[in-house]
Amino acid sequence: MNESDLSKLRKLPEDWWRYVRASQTLVEWFRRYIVGLIIRIRMTESAKTMIFTGFLLYYEDLLMWATAGHIIDDLLALQGDATIEVQPARWADCCNITGAESVLFDFSRLKMFSATSVGVDFGVAVLEGLDAKALMANRNVEIMTEQGWKNLEAAKPEGFYLIGYPDDWNTSIVDENAREIGFKADLACIPVEPLEYRGPDRDNKFWDIPDLFYGRMVFFVDRDVPFLNSAVGMSGGPLLSLERSDEGIVYRLFGVQRASDKTNRENISVEPIGRILQIMQP
Repeated sequence: MNESDLSKLRKLPEDWWRYVRASQTLVEWFRRYIVGLIIRIRMTESAKTMIFTGFLLYYEDLLMWATAGHIIDDLLALQGDATIEVQPARWADCCNITGAESVLFDFSRLKMFSATSVGVDFGVAVLEGLDAKALMANRNVEIMTEQGWKNLEAAKPEGFYLIGYPDDWNTSIVDENAREIGFKADLACIPVEPLEYRGPDRDNKFWDIPDLFYGRMVFFVDRDVPFLNSAVGMSGGPLLSLERSDEGIVYRLFGVQRASDKTNRENISVEPIGRILQIMQP
C-alpha cells in the first residue's frame, strides 16, 4: 500500500468498519474463503434445498471443510437417516459464471468429524481425491492456513465481521404447484462488537461457557435499519478481526460462529480459535 493510501486509511473514523461501503469492499476479499455446502433432500413427495456455512482449511497436510460441530452432527444424522434421500451435493464457491458451477459429489461418502462430544462446537469434513484437487485449483477460492491466526495474541482488533449464509437471505424458487425448482443464497458480512461475559443464566444456556467469544451484531452507522435480523444459518462461518496497520488492513481468523441468543437475536457466541486449536493439535 502506498503512502497516500495509508494516509487515507489512518484518517478513517474509529468505527470505519461499521460503514456499508467498508463491508461491501471487504466482503469481496472475504467471500473467497467461504464455501457453502448445498444439499437437496427429498422426503416422500417434497424436496428441500439447504446451504450450510463453512470455509476451507488446510492443516497438518489435510484439506478440510471447517464448520460448527453441531452442523457436522446434523449432517451425520442426515447420512444415517434411511427415510431421507439426500441427492448429490455441491460446494458453493461464490462463482457466478454460468457453466462454471462446482461438480456434484456423493454426500454419503463424505468423511466428517465433530468435536461437540468434548465440548467444542467445531467440526470438519475431510476432502480427498478429485474433490480436493478441484477445490484447490479453483481460483475463486482461498484456503485458510495457519497464517490466518498467526500472532493472534498480538492482535488489537478495531472491529469484527461475521460472514456466512443467513437463513433470512435464502430463497427457494417454486413453480405454480409449490414445487421447488431453484434455490438462491446470499452471503452476509456483518459487523460485530464484543460483549462482556455476564455469567451463567439458569434460564438461558447461551451464557453457559465463559471461554467463548460473545458479541453483538451492530447496525451500520450509515444505515438506519438492521442489516440482518438474526445470524441463524451462519453457524460455521468465520469471525474475522479487523485492524489497520502500516501494511494496510489486517484480518485474522478469531473463531467460528457457534450460536445465536434465542432471547436476543442480535447476540452471538463464537468458538474461539484457541479452543479449536487445542483439539486439533496432535
